[in-house]
Amino acid sequence: MATAYVIAADAFSNAPREGRSSWTWYTGLVGWIYSAGIEDILGLTRNGSDLQLNPCLLKGWPEVTLTLCRATSLCILA
Repeated sequence: MATAYVIAADAFSNAPREGRSSWTWYTGLVGWIYSAGIEDILGLTRNGSDLQLNPCLLKGWPEVTLTLCRATSLCILA
């Protein structure tokens, strides 16, 4: 099971190492990847107590679902 706090690098796509990676546990990089995904691709940003949604999605993506939990509220955007 993967953890959300690290990311693997140098992932191979060619035989004989297909699907493997050589460097793991890049703990500083995962914050930037998370930020790029949430803020830049899904477009979810916070402005004070307000949340803003301005997605920048690829036309080829069949669907995207964002589940947001805040305090006692649950919001699912699809």
